[in-house]
Amino acid sequence: MKNAGTPCANLVRLIKTHLVSPLHTICFLRTPTATEENKKKKRQPVVAVDGPDLLRLGLWRPTSSAGPLVLLLLWRPKYYKMSAPRGEYGYQNTNDVFEEDVVTQTQSSNHFSSLLWMPHQQHRSSLISTDPNNGVRARGHKHIIPYHWQCENILKSLGLYQVSQMKVANVDSSLLSGLLERWRPETHTFHLPVGEMTITLEDVSCLWALPITGIPVTGMSDGNWEGLVNECLGVGAWDELMKPKKRPSEIKKSGYAINLKRLRNRFKAMPSGQGEPTPEQIHQYTRAYILDLFGSLLFTDSSGDSVPVMYLQFLRDLNTPGQYNWGGAVLALLYRNLCWGATRKAKMVKTLAGPVVLLQHWAWSRLQTGRPCPYKGWAPDWGRPDSQSCPAFGAKWCGAIEYKQPHGKAGVKYFRNQLQDLREGNIDWEPYKQLWSRMPSRVHQDAEFFRARVPLVHFWIIEHHYPDRVMRQFGYRQAIPVLEPLPEDDVRKLHKYVHSSMCTTNCSCVFSVPY
Repeated sequence: MKNAGTPCANLVRLIKTHLVSPLHTICFLRTPTATEENKKKKRQPVVAVDGPDLLRLGLWRPTSSAGPLVLLLLWRPKYYKMSAPRGEYGYQNTNDVFEEDVVTQTQSSNHFSSLLWMPHQQHRSSLISTDPNNGVRARGHKHIIPYHWQCENILKSLGLYQVSQMKVANVDSSLLSGLLERWRPETHTFHLPVGEMTITLEDVSCLWALPITGIPVTGMSDGNWEGLVNECLGVGAWDELMKPKKRPSEIKKSGYAINLKRLRNRFKAMPSGQGEPTPEQIHQYTRAYILDLFGSLLFTDSSGDSVPVMYLQFLRDLNTPGQYNWGGAVLALLYRNLCWGATRKAKMVKTLAGPVVLLQHWAWSRLQTGRPCPYKGWAPDWGRPDSQSCPAFGAKWCGAIEYKQPHGKAGVKYFRNQLQDLREGNIDWEPYKQLWSRMPSRVHQDAEFFRARVPLVHFWIIEHHYPDRVMRQFGYRQAIPVLEPLPEDDVRKLHKYVHSSMCTTNCSCVFSVPY
């Protein structure tokens, strides 16, 4: 670093007042000469300084959550975007740098925070200039197998009752595509003009009331599941329900996934026989109902027509079901799919897999961009009938909705511009605060774990939860995170583990989780 001069008092005052993020970059401009002013030349960015550098210089000071996260000192906004990838906007030409007019001169005019190790050429945002309409599809959710009241107690004991009542959930693929371009795999956050934001364990708990504590969702990912399928779903279920292979071979069935269409046809209604259903029939129907929920909402794949058999191992004993961390597993899968979708290598991926409805509910709850309104003011019956059965916050978006601002045909470019124009007034930092007292009891029980910095596990997937980077979402002042995210080598090592490399392997025995 090279000290290039003393800034004016007003500039230093503005920096001390408004800069609160140690990650993002401030870009300084030289003062135009009288000749340039007369010719109305545009000022060019000449140097970039990030938060840690300002901290060493004594210029960094956190402020209250009400203030802007970063002050952009720019003549034209197009030259710079918050946390823009290396070399995308501004400071390409170093010939215009005048040392007497800048605060700090970096070693390179392309200075970039060391936390963001992914080069711009590898990030999905590098495709914007060549393919501005490049977006992804996201599947909505529609629960087909009918809910039956005799499943209620089992669903509550598993922590899946509130999310099971979300029958239909729509998604806005263009909005999700715009958010995907701003996802950073290094920090598991969206880099927005107002700073960093992300989906946290608090959002998983408040939106869907899923348990965020308990036994990690991991175990055998592949094996001979025929006996388990017939035991849990009835005699002959293996031959009837398994998904056929796309490529014909000696083995006609995949042995890994259950076809959702066949599952729904087999369990169109609760079996009754000659009277009331037996406990075994109730358990089989409940397992099918949960698998339908997993395959269409919680653990969706890109095809949307199947659900892996491996989840049946957690539903084997429904008399004393295990307390599994379904919320952590859902968030791990969402993080992994966002990380994969944010890389340039995934440009041919047209469908964003995973629990994208959770991402949609999060975006509508916290961002005003693209947010619909419940049709004719409809709202769930908050807090009723009791604390165990009352709806979660996500139920707000599962009824009929209408858009005040038409944007259905605008595409990803519309939301790209809307996200770029986000300001403090467009963010709901604490959307659940007003309804906190009427949230399900499970949400209150898990509240002490909302800000836990922990690994999230879903079979072979391990992603990390960094709530200390988004403290304003919890109503706190944003300070410099004490611990940095995982280094590049550890992240890339974890991302190398995929299902194909875990075949016939117990995933719970192969990982030494770095922290």
